[in-house]
Amino acid sequence: MTGQAFLTAQDLSVRLAGRIVLRDVSLELSKGHLVALVGPNGAGKTTLFNLLNGVLPADAGSATIGGVSVAAAPEIELSAAQARRAAIAAQGLARARPKGRVDVRHLRRALDALGIVQLDSVNVFSRSHYMPLFSRLGPYPRETLDELTVHQDGQSGRAAADRRELFEYWGHEASLIPVDMQPLLRWRMARADDLAWAGVARVAKDEPRLVKRVLKLVRDEGPIRAAAVAIAGANAS
Repeated sequence: MTGQAFLTAQDLSVRLAGRIVLRDVSLELSKGHLVALVGPNGAGKTTLFNLLNGVLPADAGSATIGGVSVAAAPEIELSAAQARRAAIAAQGLARARPKGRVDVRHLRRALDALGIVQLDSVNVFSRSHYMPLFSRLGPYPRETLDELTVHQDGQSGRAAADRRELFEYWGHEASLIPVDMQPLLRWRMARADDLAWAGVARVAKDEPRLVKRVLKLVRDEGPIRAAAVAIAGANAS
């Protein structure tokens, strides 16, 4: 990749509060590539980002962006208003809402800007994952988002899953995540027993029959509400 790299790091090292956080980190990244930086809390992921963008000075080593040294780049001062506008633009909220009918192309652009859409069962007004798209696109057919998440349907056999572009997973919270990101999360899926919340892990340990029954119910019935699981459990008993 040498000669084509847009972002480079060479032997970056830094100490924070007297502790070595990163030592001799080197990388080369070119434009147009999707790269994931994974690791447990405290591994130094955020520190590396701060070194690469010049927010944090390195104790040793160097970093460049587009061939320009990060350390030599001029500082940019932003007012509070400018910082707010930059944050709003980064979230896709500065664009004008589309005129006319909103279709799947508009949803894809908004989802690409968001990265993930958090799920939540709060439904006083609307399910939460529909609302970030509304704030960016205005009124849109919610079933279009549903179609992007379609998968195997236990009741009717194979569903029309050729348009599936999102899957549900515990990203930051329960979220809809682009299918292309699934391979980058497999390490976390493989460590689910170690990384699960204590309450979830306790249920899996203490109630293995319940977990198997719920999995079978979802396989047989397809997507269902939690209330349906409770009713099915009561009937089974």
